[in-house]
Amino acid sequence: MRCLLLAPLLLTFSIPVQAADPAVHLVLSFSRGTGSQSSVSMPMASMDVCQEEGALATSRNTKEYNTFFWCIDGGVQ
Repeated sequence: MRCLLLAPLLLTFSIPVQAADPAVHLVLSFSRGTGSQSSVSMPMASMDVCQEEGALATSRNTKEYNTFFWCIDGGVQ
């Protein structure tokens, strides 16, 4: 019986709330020397916010890590 009540609740939370939001992603790439590299992608609210957050991320830890960023506009979700 609990499963029958849980299914509609899970479906409610899995539906996107605002499907017309722009799909802008900030991609950060970190490298240390020649051997270790990693990257991460994060959704952003707008292209302006993406540029600001990317610039902020590249200004931190400049002695330990080389950080690069890209803002990718994926259109509308």
